[in-house]
Amino acid sequence: IVSTVLHHEIDPQCTLALAARCSTRRLVVVENCIEPLYDEDYHLLVDAIFNRSLYHTRLAWPGQHRTSEDWAALCAQYGQVRIVGRTAAVPGIPLAHTLILVDIDPSQ
Repeated sequence: IVSTVLHHEIDPQCTLALAARCSTRRLVVVENCIEPLYDEDYHLLVDAIFNRSLYHTRLAWPGQHRTSEDWAALCAQYGQVRIVGRTAAVPGIPLAHTLILVDIDPSQ
């Protein structure tokens, strides 16, 4: 399970590749995605609030936000991809989240 991690990575492709290599059958990806109501600027604002105000982290927050279709396309090289759900209500986080499943292709 890779949950709300990829958009924080400087190189999300590298993190996704590692997760796919560690998965035997299925990779579960949960991401808050860019949507009409939740555009890139809004995602950056929420990251700033969480990473600078609430958590006081010094970690980079490069803003690798994407649409659910863009995340699915990035995952597609590792197997069969399905966007299986979306929720607008996540307690304490003012962003919608999308659930993406990747059935790992063992030949990859």
